Amino acid sequence: MNIGTRLGLSYGLITCVLVGLSGYTVQSMNRLSLLTNQLYDHPFTVSTTVLKLESTIVKMHRSMKDVALANSEAEIDAAADQVDQLEVEVLDEFTILFDRFLGDASEIEALQRNFVGWKPIRDRVIQLRKAGQIAEAAAITKGEGAIYVNELLDDTQAFTDFANNKAQEFVEDAERQRLQSLRWTVGLVLMVVVVAATLAVVTTRSITRSLREAIALNDRLASGDLNVSIGTNRQDEIGQLLTSMDRMVRQLQGIVSRVKRSSEAVFARSQGMSASATQMSSGAAEQAAATQQASKSIEHMIETIQANTNHAEETQAIASQAATDAETTRHAILAVIEVMHTIIQKISVVEEIALQTNMLALNASIEAARSQDGTNGFKVVALEIRKLAERTRNAAADINQLAGSSVSSVSQAETMLNQLMPSIQNTATFVQKISNGSREQLQGSTQINQAIGQLDLVTQQNSEVASLLFSTAQDLAEQATELQAAIAFFQIQSAR
Repeated sequence: MNIGTRLGLSYGLITCVLVGLSGYTVQSMNRLSLLTNQLYDHPFTVSTTVLKLESTIVKMHRSMKDVALANSEAEIDAAADQVDQLEVEVLDEFTILFDRFLGDASEIEALQRNFVGWKPIRDRVIQLRKAGQIAEAAAITKGEGAIYVNELLDDTQAFTDFANNKAQEFVEDAERQRLQSLRWTVGLVLMVVVVAATLAVVTTRSITRSLREAIALNDRLASGDLNVSIGTNRQDEIGQLLTSMDRMVRQLQGIVSRVKRSSEAVFARSQGMSASATQMSSGAAEQAAATQQASKSIEHMIETIQANTNHAEETQAIASQAATDAETTRHAILAVIEVMHTIIQKISVVEEIALQTNMLALNASIEAARSQDGTNGFKVVALEIRKLAERTRNAAADINQLAGSSVSSVSQAETMLNQLMPSIQNTATFVQKISNGSREQLQGSTQINQAIGQLDLVTQQNSEVASLLFSTAQDLAEQATELQAAIAFFQIQSAR
């Protein structure tokens, strides 16, 4: 039987016991719940209902006293209505007692008949009080009525005692059920602990014994002894482990033998590789020297071409910037001309305003002269406004003349720039062609230099590879020697 099966059976057995324990616990809890519900549904409900019944009967008796002591017919009717409502509540409480009382139902019927027998007494008191016989009604209420109420209250005490006794029985049953459940639960838990401990000890011993054997074999393998022989008849996981270890030992024996033979061959071939690498390194060094000399000559030529290309590109940039600046200047002149025209238009508006102001000042002077109550101050102000308008008109005329002269000068500058633009653009085009030719020459020279550089790089790489090959051959020989020393750690039979 394998370890998994044994562990599964142990777990299954413990699980079954736990399930049984859980089932018994649930059953005990259900029993306790049933007893609790019975305690609430019967003794508790009956006790509560009897208390309500007694309280309601007492309230009815007090209401009957209110009937006897009422001062008006309205108060009599109100107290009588209160008695009727309380009577309905008492009958409802009798219905609950019939449903929940666990004793003899005839006792409840007798109590209910006694309660119904109180009604004629109450009716007689109400009739006497309505007839105005206050003394007779009060005497019946305090005498016969009070005695009847006390007898009813004494009868209800028997139901309270019965409910309390039943409640005590339910509590005792619940306590017995609790103690019984506790004993069974403790017993089952102890049984589970004993069974689990027994299964753990048995299973652990069966596993650890085989593991100690496997550990001893691993210690021999760790010390390099591959001549161990592993044989087992076990069919469990430990047996599978030992069988796998036996296959591993056989494979290790074959691998170690092959590695020994291979390390000897590697050591011999690494010696020949070292001699070949020495010859390759010498030839690569000579080729690298010749390639570096050619590379220096090409680099000097590239530097000269690069300088010419840089000068051409700078000249091209200057020519392009000059063309751009000329075009920008032309647009600026056009904008200035447009602004000048706008200024002339605005000055015309100012001249017109000055003319109108002059006319208004003249009219104001005339009106001041005509006016009988006009003052010298008003005439003086009108005269000053007229002078100011005259000066404004003269200044506007001067500005208009200057703006016209500026427009003429700017237009001449625009004409000269339009004539100069084709020459500047042609110069930029020729410089662009020179720059492109220099750039193409630089690209060709650069490609030649790159090819020589790659040739030099390959030559250097060949030299480095030759040196690396020589170093690798030396390292390989050392590693082969170390490998032989490491393989010597393992002990195998010569036949293998």
